[in-house]
Amino acid sequence: MEDKYYPPKEWAKLSSAQKKGVLLKRQQRGGRKQPGSKNGGNGAGTKRLSKKISKLEKKIAALTVGDGDSGDESGEEPPPKKKKGGGNRNHPALNRA
Repeated sequence: MEDKYYPPKEWAKLSSAQKKGVLLKRQQRGGRKQPGSKNGGNGAGTKRLSKKISKLEKKIAALTVGDGDSGDESGEEPPPKKKKGGGNRNHPALNRA
């Protein structure tokens, strides 16, 4: 039997020997392939992601240390600006009579 995805109806039609053969091939291959992976998802992508994460963590740490020199020593952010017009609050169709 071919090592491929079998829809549930097709899988049910296979004999137990055929199912065992497919499962054995999958086990020898190393389990499921991860979508988008070139090598079956055996961890090579994980190393690359962990390197990216560590680089980003270093950048974040450098930014948080450098934020104290912004010149604004109050430590508070200004309140958000209000939009002009007020939205639909005063729209006559939305007001109850």
